[in-house]
Amino acid sequence: MAPTRKYPSGYLKRQRKRRHIDNEKLVDDLGHDEINDILEENDNYEDALNAFIGQSSESIPSNIYDPQIWDSLDPKWIDLLAEKGPIRDLSIEKGAKDQFNRRFNAAFYTRYLSNGEKHDRDWLVYSKYIDKVFCFCCKLFKKGPLKGQLANEGYKDWTHLSVRLKEHEISSDHISNITTWIDLRLRLEKNETINKAVQDQIKKEKEHWRELLRRLISIVKYLAKYTLAFRGTNDTLYEESNGNFMGLVQMMAESDPLIKKHLQ
Repeated sequence: MAPTRKYPSGYLKRQRKRRHIDNEKLVDDLGHDEINDILEENDNYEDALNAFIGQSSESIPSNIYDPQIWDSLDPKWIDLLAEKGPIRDLSIEKGAKDQFNRRFNAAFYTRYLSNGEKHDRDWLVYSKYIDKVFCFCCKLFKKGPLKGQLANEGYKDWTHLSVRLKEHEISSDHISNITTWIDLRLRLEKNETINKAVQDQIKKEKEHWRELLRRLISIVKYLAKYTLAFRGTNDTLYEESNGNFMGLVQMMAESDPLIKKHLQ
């Protein structure tokens, strides 16, 4: 049986030193802007750390402007759509022909009033993927089942579309939903949504984690610079032999109100 070493070999020491230098460089390369970006995209410290070590944060769905997915959208993406409005592909003037040789035409976007005025139907959305039209506001803001294909699976009876659009835009459900959309869009632009208090709280929470993460990264950089061990024989605060990292956190808490409050 080979004898066990009381002290690490020179090779092991060199490997540890190289690993510490690499860690220091990694942390040093992460500036304040990167930290801010990480915390802007993550609501808590755990998510921020996940992003810090390379896990991808949640991003906007690539097909968010496709009406087919709007029934299952998260509320935050609904708010984004309400603020930005539907995206209209102006390059599509006509759709594919159906069995009756009829097809979607960009002229449907315009409403002609009896006095000759023209109004844009900014709520009308055409999906080129399934060759159907939808009502943007009714699809997003309907409460429970709503009659009509424009608010559900989409409409593609191009022969009767003009009549159907005129009926839809004067219906009580459509007027209610378009009012909801306009009201929400205005409140989002002014940052006066119903859950503004919640958003303010989230903002404060992010700022707390941002400042805490900066302090912890400073500790990590210090330990990496001097090739000091992070952990001790236990990982509990205010106990003996809990390591350099915990010890430095405890020391900073004596003069740093933010860390002190966090530890409490």
